[in-house]
Amino acid sequence: MNLQILKLLLSSRDTHSRYGKFVKDCVDQEDSKELKLICNSIDRLFDEHDSDSFTVDDLDIMLSKAYPNQPKTLIEPILERLKNEEANPALLASYLEDIKTRKTAHGIALKALQVYETGTGFDSLKEAIAANSDDSLGGSEGEDEFVSNDIAELLTELEQEPGLNWRLKTLNEMLGPLRKGNFMFLFARPESGKTTFLASETSFMLEQLDRPLLWVNNEEESRKVVQRVVQASLGVTDEQLMHNKERCNDLFQKRTGGRFKINKGGATTKRGIEQWCKQLNPGLIVLDQIDKIQGFEDERHDLKMKQVYGWARELAKAYGPVIAVCQAGGTGENKKWLTMNDVDSSHTAKQGEADVVLGIGKLHDEQYERVRFLHASKNKLTGIHGKKEALINVALARYEDLK
Repeated sequence: MNLQILKLLLSSRDTHSRYGKFVKDCVDQEDSKELKLICNSIDRLFDEHDSDSFTVDDLDIMLSKAYPNQPKTLIEPILERLKNEEANPALLASYLEDIKTRKTAHGIALKALQVYETGTGFDSLKEAIAANSDDSLGGSEGEDEFVSNDIAELLTELEQEPGLNWRLKTLNEMLGPLRKGNFMFLFARPESGKTTFLASETSFMLEQLDRPLLWVNNEEESRKVVQRVVQASLGVTDEQLMHNKERCNDLFQKRTGGRFKINKGGATTKRGIEQWCKQLNPGLIVLDQIDKIQGFEDERHDLKMKQVYGWARELAKAYGPVIAVCQAGGTGENKKWLTMNDVDSSHTAKQGEADVVLGIGKLHDEQYERVRFLHASKNKLTGIHGKKEALINVALARYEDLK
């Protein structure tokens, strides 16, 4: 990593805003802990202060504040070198172009090697060359960077982009459809029906998609999740599924076109998920459980969560709506209407990145055993902070509207 790049990020809020994430990805690939800490601290300077530029001394103070237990013997020489660097803006464009060239060549080389070794995939190689040739890491320039201010044009675009509707009429009324760029997370106490909710709603959305649904599983055994999604899609019980395996499989594949993709489980990383997204180009992404995704670093848990949830929001902008899942803290136990204060250990870091925050409340009372209490405590989609009751049908892996 050329230290002039870090000096440029530090000296300009605009440069940091436009290129900070990309530079940080490059640092991740270099696997330098010290550079990662410096990048994280630059992010925090711009997040926590209003200044448009900072000095290396400011960075040094932030490093001490953010990582008080981190030995500085390896970081101090880097800071000394940073002080002596001259920030040359022209270098940034050259650096990004160089990385773009390397990235393009690497992708094409991998495809070419596959063709050489297997004798297949030549069409894929040609597509990779075309796609990478058009790829621009620094973003495009010109009119396409700006949103039209023609309100008639904007409304027409929204009408032509209907989004993904919910199985629950309650949620269609409260939240409206999910569209590309929308990031929401739902939270509840353990064993409250989070996976059933996901299976119920996303199995309905699967039939509306023309691109894959990527379900990133950090929680349950993945085969069990697949079973629940199939049950929810077809509206069948465990017993019915077991006695009609072939027919149920045929029906599910016919309805979904093989677009349901879920990893085999185990630890998931930021970089791994990004690779899956590039491979699949998903139209909907589920992150269950999002807090367990690895590849983010900060000594303060809430700021680490801010990184994770901000990254999920960027996935939504790049591919399609993202539905994430996390836990409710102890304050949400045996509670009807969960609020943002009940989100587990985040302060406001998680909530600030989301368009929708949906709590699922559950009471320890036989009378309400099947009732779940849905509260949209944040809703930037329609502005309705609604409270609605729904029924959970565990046998069919579905949520149902109250009659």
